[in-house]
Amino acid sequence: MPQDRAIEELAWALVASAVVAALAVPVAAAWFRRRGIRDDERSLRKIHGRDVPRAGGVAVVATVLAGVGVAAGLGVEIAPTQWAAIGAATVLGAVGVADDLVGLRARTKLAAQVLCAVAVTAAGLHWQAAEALFERNWFSLGLTVGFFVAAVNAVNLIDGLDGLAAGVVLAASSVVLGGGVLGTAPADAALVAALAAGATLGFLAHNRPPARVFLGDGGAYFLGFLVAAELLLVDSVRPRKAVVELSIPILAFGLPLLDTSLAVVRRLARGQPIFAPDADHVHHRLLARGLDRWRAVLVLWALAAWFAAMALLTVAGVGGSTTVAGALLAAMAFPVALGYHRGMVAEPGADPAEEGWRARRRRVVEVLGRLDDASREVGEPVGPERWQALEGPVLEVAELVGAVAVEVRDGSGRSVVRGGRTEGVRLRLAVELCDAAELRFGFTSAQALAATSTSTHVVERLVAVLVDETDGPRRSRDPVETFEEKDEEGPGTPAPRAAAAGADGGHYSNHTSRS
Repeated sequence: MPQDRAIEELAWALVASAVVAALAVPVAAAWFRRRGIRDDERSLRKIHGRDVPRAGGVAVVATVLAGVGVAAGLGVEIAPTQWAAIGAATVLGAVGVADDLVGLRARTKLAAQVLCAVAVTAAGLHWQAAEALFERNWFSLGLTVGFFVAAVNAVNLIDGLDGLAAGVVLAASSVVLGGGVLGTAPADAALVAALAAGATLGFLAHNRPPARVFLGDGGAYFLGFLVAAELLLVDSVRPRKAVVELSIPILAFGLPLLDTSLAVVRRLARGQPIFAPDADHVHHRLLARGLDRWRAVLVLWALAAWFAAMALLTVAGVGGSTTVAGALLAAMAFPVALGYHRGMVAEPGADPAEEGWRARRRRVVEVLGRLDDASREVGEPVGPERWQALEGPVLEVAELVGAVAVEVRDGSGRSVVRGGRTEGVRLRLAVELCDAAELRFGFTSAQALAATSTSTHVVERLVAVLVDETDGPRRSRDPVETFEEKDEEGPGTPAPRAAAAGADGGHYSNHTSRS
């Protein structure tokens, strides 16, 4: 039967792609290591503490492109719009790899995403449900472009824990594969989804906790864009309300879109720039509640599977409004369970009446502007003289993040910059600058330390200014991120190091995003 043959072809494509990717990932990782390309970005959001290459995306892209090439060589008909989607996804994959290696400005990455989405839409790949609901006009076309950009950034932002992004991509790809089996998705779209799912499975064999390789922005951009393109082509087996049809791709990417929406809301509420990264994504919340990496990943995989199941039921013609309601229920209940409804506007321990979110946002932007000015004005090379010249910005950032003490130590342990008071300091956050030099903040409580999650981007910008990397490579040497407890000998005594919770985990998005 034709349907049985289609299922067999999809299965072979998935298995072959998985095998090839599983073999290609170690090769790509070894190539990265031989050339000294490491994931050693200074970041307060990183969960892992090991040297793990961001080579997975390169292997995934190569595997999918090779699979498409073989299929075309065997006579499989691939529509021009499909070629446009594959080409645009490949371009974005290259942009992501460039971001992994040297770092790109957020506006540059956003511009590339929008241009690729516009190009694919102009090539004829439209969101039929959006056009049925709003007709084909600038609004429906804008929704299509917006969905592409949102999907790319959502996958990139969720890529913060070993195996998490891969599981999300597999869940979304299963909706396209389901449509292919049921005959509601074009055969070439189902084939590409099978290749992407297989490559993701092969990568996951090396990315499960503890990960030996990371997907990187290149892989997240490529898979996010490609799977989003295939989802727009999936219909239901029987005519449904346009709004129900519209929900299929949104539900398929339900978890990453939910996480991204929460990120935007909390950053606005806390006065942070929208594109500024923080350490308060859903996986951070689960880890903070005591779950280890495996349990946190399993919880989020289950939630991603729930959203995908709701989308698949809609594709199969079951439920409709009921499945959408089930997804919305999960989308509301999960953030509440993680406590996002508490402390959204004010930082932990802060007086909400003291500083509103608009004033907070203005203050953060002003501090970032002064940091940029300082990086241009200070001409001293990296070392004690430069750090002394930057004493003002150091003290200002310490006040902004709620630290009662701040210190910059050189490699010999000598204090170069010091401010605040050491009395009452119970916890310290130390970030290594270079050659064993450190930037240290002192806090009076764990609650005060937790408040820095709303300003991690400011601390990271300060570190970049101190080590003169504001315009240089994204990667730096030997980063160390530690939480230290004050010992019993007194507030001025250096505390013994204690690894931060979840330090072996795997965060590899900038979110910068990678959001």
